[in-house]
Amino acid sequence: MYQVHDMMLVNGADVPVAVGSPAWFSWLSEAKPPSFSLREEGLTCTFRSERRGGASFWYAYHKRQGKLRKVYAGPSSALTQEHLAAVLAKVTGGVQSRFEDKHETAPHEQALRLLLLGTPALYAADQPLSLNAKMFALLAYLALVETPPTRDQLFAFLWPESSQEAARKNLQNMLWQLRSTGQKDLIQVLPNGRVTLDPSIWIDARAFLLFAQQASEQNQPTAILTFYQGPLLDGLTFADSAALEHWLLNERERFAQICLRLLITSIETLRARGAWAEMLDVTRRALAIDPLQEHLYRFAMLA
Repeated sequence: MYQVHDMMLVNGADVPVAVGSPAWFSWLSEAKPPSFSLREEGLTCTFRSERRGGASFWYAYHKRQGKLRKVYAGPSSALTQEHLAAVLAKVTGGVQSRFEDKHETAPHEQALRLLLLGTPALYAADQPLSLNAKMFALLAYLALVETPPTRDQLFAFLWPESSQEAARKNLQNMLWQLRSTGQKDLIQVLPNGRVTLDPSIWIDARAFLLFAQQASEQNQPTAILTFYQGPLLDGLTFADSAALEHWLLNERERFAQICLRLLITSIETLRARGAWAEMLDVTRRALAIDPLQEHLYRFAMLA
């Protein structure tokens, strides 16, 4: 089994990998078997990746006095140094580590997690909450728009064919739907009347944008695939709102191009090294994002 000690992944002759680095997230996405042991400040536990609701999440296990304890750790993108140390302390019942879970890409165990890249989902811990397509569109827009919109702007954006009164009722119904799931503060109205999301929510699309810059700077571009699970709000369309549909198509293209740019950088690096098998694998992943990129087929033929 792979081991993490002093926040470094080690396995025999392999070069140690720092937890939280792009190489770490790349390893998490490809680890076979998907498990590792963690030892930090005299505490030890085992992390395993398990399927839940069509997605993979990590759990920490620790056996003490004949009893096996299990603690939710989150998706691969959550496993930073700070978060691993916090989960280790919790599952072992040990003293809180010197690390504090404040990393922007790491959702707290009990925090809400909004997944927008790929099939959309909203989780409270590892429990999915049931929301309709328009609700996910609202959450995505509030998560990614630069300036929080007013309620009137949301009415026109989401329900352009409805009267203001009907649109207001639609928004009230959506907020009631959220309250019925226990998430009454997820959408908040600021003192200036603009609408925004609870700042404590973890959002994969925001983490993607942050990590894209880190991956580029640290020359580990393929690690971005840990975050990019597919197009923004994959599978959803909104024929009743041209503005929403236009915004969604533009945002899908923006995220896809960021991911492609990093993957192409990786392909060129692998080509220079003569790592043909790895180059072909990354090229295929890039083609899955955009099969119309002709130069990717040339890369595939070279490999």
